[in-house]
Amino acid sequence: MMFRATTRIPQRWRTAFQNASDLRSLQRRHSSSISIVDLKDLQAVRQAASSCGFFYVRSAHIDQAHIDSYLDAAAWLFSLEPQFKRACASSAANAKGWYSYDGVAVGELSRAPIEAYLMGDEAPAELRTDYFGRLGYGRDDMAWRRMPMHQRNRWPQAGPESAAFRATVVDGFKRLLATADDVLAALAAAIDRPPHELVRLHDKHDSHLELKCYAAPQPEPPTSRDRRWQQLLPNVSQPAAVDDTADDLRTVRLKAHTDLSSVTLLLQSAGHEVLQVLGADGRWQPVPYVDAAVLVNCGDVLERWSGGLCKSSLHRVVDVPPARGSRYSIVLFAFPNHEAVVQTEADGRETLFGDLMPVQ
Repeated sequence: MMFRATTRIPQRWRTAFQNASDLRSLQRRHSSSISIVDLKDLQAVRQAASSCGFFYVRSAHIDQAHIDSYLDAAAWLFSLEPQFKRACASSAANAKGWYSYDGVAVGELSRAPIEAYLMGDEAPAELRTDYFGRLGYGRDDMAWRRMPMHQRNRWPQAGPESAAFRATVVDGFKRLLATADDVLAALAAAIDRPPHELVRLHDKHDSHLELKCYAAPQPEPPTSRDRRWQQLLPNVSQPAAVDDTADDLRTVRLKAHTDLSSVTLLLQSAGHEVLQVLGADGRWQPVPYVDAAVLVNCGDVLERWSGGLCKSSLHRVVDVPPARGSRYSIVLFAFPNHEAVVQTEADGRETLFGDLMPVQ
């Protein structure tokens, strides 16, 4: 693989733990316990959704062989030569495709960008005609049909493996959508709503799938001062290795956030416990890896729809320990139909999901 590193992150690149009072002002009241939940056990589903909002499920649609194939596809894509990735890159006219971004907040440190690839339905504009019709747009009005998120997927063209990549990603998208429907039905029933109410609000499957690569940080070149001290003190032992699992010594890779989704489903590489959830004590708790399972977290839309019962919790990603190699993940953001009502105010005003989308 082209993403590889073997050196520990130097202390000067590490981000200090955020101010405790700031964390308390942001945190949700929840437990940090993340368990494997049987979707038939509605009490367990309710408990998981209303505490930290994160839980694992065993999907009837996805086994470990599927997960491995999807992660292999992600590794193939992100190992391509730059010219092939640029050829399927997102743009101002089309948000779909490959892109790279810095996931940290101003003032935080990150040693490397995050690479990502975004796809969804091949004709998303057709799924959103009802919503834009309510806003007064005609069905064929190019003012909304040309929006960046309404374009077709951009697939890599890099030899015979390209067709297999496309087939694998489409298969993963469909299986994760089916899993999301199962989760949504269980969540609705768990909070005493009709089981298919949430599924019906998502029946257009107008969702996004994102492949991600968090490349392991590269070795930092020694400074002239480092080389000088090595010359003067060649036999002095090096400082003890820093515990790279310490909460206050990890460089933030993706800043703390909640998801604008109903639910988010995650598949990820083994051996990288770098996803963290903000605990009730104001400390970041690592999310453990579980074989052959799908990680679910409740999003902002579900929190609104449930009146706050389902928690959309703050989470972040810290840097990958260099010795463990790059981390790959497959993320499904399950969105309701654009015209779906996600919240009704006391005065009767309705908020539709399309109203919440920052980029149409």
